[in-house]
Formats: sequence, C-alpha cells, structure tokens
Amino acid sequence: MTLRTPIAQGTVTLHIATSGFDPASLGVQRYDTSLRRWIDADSADPGSGADRTFPLSGGGASSGHPVSVPLRIKDLDRPGHLTVTATVDDRHGHTYRAVPQSTVADRPTSAVGPWPHNAALVRGGKAKELTLTVRNTTGRAYPSLYASFIADGENGHRVLKPKDLTLQQYVHGRGWERIALKAGSCDPGMGSRLFPVADSPLRPGATAVYRLRFAVNSSAAVSTAQAGVVVATGNTDIFFQQLPFTIRNR
Repeated sequence: MTLRTPIAQGTVTLHIATSGFDPASLGVQRYDTSLRRWIDADSADPGSGADRTFPLSGGGASSGHPVSVPLRIKDLDRPGHLTVTATVDDRHGHTYRAVPQSTVADRPTSAVGPWPHNAALVRGGKAKELTLTVRNTTGRAYPSLYASFIADGENGHRVLKPKDLTLQQYVHGRGWERIALKAGSCDPGMGSRLFPVADSPLRPGATAVYRLRFAVNSSAAVSTAQAGVVVATGNTDIFFQQLPFTIRNR
C-alpha cells in the first residue's frame, strides 16, 4: 500500500471480498520496518474476517515522496477470486480510499493415477502402483509443500493396522524404499509423509512426481479398505484423493 498524503496517526482498513473461499481463512500481514518483521493485521469483525485493520504513521508522506507499507496475504490455497480495497482514516474526519485490487487465487494442480473404481488387492499378493503428480501452475513458489499417504479399513470389530500394508516409494538414485506407516492417534487409520521428490521451494512451472506402490500383507483381517493421498502446504491441505479398494484371498 502506498500513501501520498501526510497522516500523523491513522488507521488502515483492508476490506476483503472473496468468492470460492472464506476471507476468514486468509492470513493478512504488514511489514514493520522498525521491528523488521511481519505483523498480523487485526480483524475488524472477528465474526466475518472480511476486514483487517492496522495502525499507520505516515507524517512524511507526500505526492513527491510517497510512503509504502508492504503487505502480504497468506494461505491463498483455495481457488477463487480476491478483491482488496484499502481505506485510511486519519482520525480527524477524513477517509482516503484506494482503488480496489483484484487477483485470482489459485493452487497447484494435482492428479493421481491410475486407480480403477473396482480396485482389488490380494492378501500377500502383488503390490499396486500409482503416481501422484503435483504441478505448480501458480505464479508463486511453495516452500512448505509436501505429500502424505493415508489408509484405513474397518469391518465390524476388525480394523486395518499398519502391519497389514507395505508402502514403498521410488526415490531417484536409490530405487524403491519402504515407508513406515504410523497408526492414527484417535481412529483406526494410519499414515505417513512421503519422501520429497522435488527441489524446495516448488517454483512456478515445476512438477513433483511421487511414484508409490503398496501391498496388502497376509495379516490383514478386513475385506474393504481405502487409501488416500494428501498434498499440503504448511498446515493447509490443498488436495485429497480417496482410493477405495477391496481385499480378497488368493
């Protein structure tokens, strides 16, 4: 945000309008040059999260010497549209309004295949392979992007356990490596993060390809189950694909 009018002490309000996701899910920050760090903007209405505010001091601003306040909006990982309109209240009865700025909120494109609708695995049988492909089709880098594999199954009092599945991932230069599945803390499910396969951050135009295969061990006592792959950035999931399958004997 750029200020071209001298304001000794004021309040900035960022009016946020979105389509496709809740504005309350966004993280809005300003950079404080004196503290040399990013600071969260306050929510003007905690119920909606549509407006954010922060104090402003720009007494030295003028048309010839504008004062800039760096802003950033985080967690733009749901597709949709975003419009931000900034207003400045100088606390003396004057309000200055900036031209609204709009952008498209996008996220990387992810796909899983092949996986048939009637997928079946044999106890103690051959592993089934699949590939998760993540393409960064956005204009920004993703420094905290990662992928995970999950699975669960329950038939009556019988549940799928980590010892019942063997998960492997192909790692360039090392071949197929086993990934230990960990039991969930509050349900009979299990999961594990996959090995990284691309440079971090995942830059615009870059692709991460995860080659997986998993098999059902002879110890499995359930007949139906489901696996899944998750792509996340930080604490936000940006893709999930469920992979149901049945389990049968040889």
